[in-house]
Amino acid sequence: MSSHTPPPWQVIFDGVGKPRTVEPVLTWNSIRQSETDPLANARLIAASPLLYRLVERLAQEGDSEAAAIIAALAPQP
Repeated sequence: MSSHTPPPWQVIFDGVGKPRTVEPVLTWNSIRQSETDPLANARLIAASPLLYRLVERLAQEGDSEAAAIIAALAPQP
């Protein structure tokens, strides 16, 4: 099992609307940072384009859960 920080994560934008960083959303019941592995977090972020393409393909093949994920990741107006 990976020791990456569990979701939810958020995109942090700079002052002009460009994505600056991605980091975990801190909640009262968040896992303590000492229990997570920064390298596992980096690997998860690095794998995200491949994971997105996989979910996108599943959505195109009719998987409703994958389609919901793609819709949730769509840019918001």
